[in-house]
Amino acid sequence: MKSRMRFVIQWSVIAVLVILVLQYLYIQWQQIDLVFTPKNWFMLGIAQLIYIIGMGLLPFNSWRLQKWFGYNQSVTTMWRSFYLAQFVKYLPGGIWSIPGRAVMYHQNGVRANDSGVLVILEILGMMVGSSIVGLFSLSIFLPILFDNIVTILTVGMVGFIALVLGLFFTRSRWYPATQHISLGRSLAVCGLYALNWVILGLGFVFIALAFDLQIGSLETVQIIGVHAVAWVVGFLVIFAPGGVGVRDIILAVGLASFLPAPSPVIISLLARIAWTIAEVAGFFILIPLMKRYTEAQEVLS
Repeated sequence: MKSRMRFVIQWSVIAVLVILVLQYLYIQWQQIDLVFTPKNWFMLGIAQLIYIIGMGLLPFNSWRLQKWFGYNQSVTTMWRSFYLAQFVKYLPGGIWSIPGRAVMYHQNGVRANDSGVLVILEILGMMVGSSIVGLFSLSIFLPILFDNIVTILTVGMVGFIALVLGLFFTRSRWYPATQHISLGRSLAVCGLYALNWVILGLGFVFIALAFDLQIGSLETVQIIGVHAVAWVVGFLVIFAPGGVGVRDIILAVGLASFLPAPSPVIISLLARIAWTIAEVAGFFILIPLMKRYTEAQEVLS
């Protein structure tokens, strides 16, 4: 009886969150449709597919970290926790996704202290990876921020500080569970997150290509960097639900240096929609596929 009640409550909460997300998508799309529409829907479809794949790869490092901590969470459980936490971030204050993920880890058998440390390591790794990729856009943002040295140092040092904190957590003796996470493993996690941000950034590039804009190889690299920087800044501004508004502004400002108006604003809004669709699609498509794959592997073994 208790398990059935818990099931009903969980899916009721998920249904409410999904309805709110779909309502948000509808409002955003109405704003775009009134101003400008894509010229190449095939490119837009590829962009959405890349976002779904890139989003689906993000929990891989979380799964590896938990294995290094001695836990053997299933792939399905790990990815479900990730996507549910993504929905929670749309509540006022995007920071809610962090404790939400820790709570879900704990419910799945991870010790309370370990779950908190694991989430911290995940966030630090994502910040280091996105900051590395964000260096691609340095030539765009430095002239804009040249008169504000404090802002330059803040943005430029995010990755470095996150890396130092991550190494502290993994190498310090005050928390024994992290002792077996070597320096090589820590750097590998950051490198994989950086690769993940490159993949997500390519999705952003294809959104721009959907408008038949002429984008060279240099602009492609810069757009990928702009996308990563927008995530870092949006994450740090905790009062914005899921970074809404903040990331859109950073994306639009970064694109405005080489794309004509109103393309930067429209592309940034489409990126927000593509990201949100990827979160919903990941929960309802990727997780069932992973579950079937896992079951098939168990049968074969």
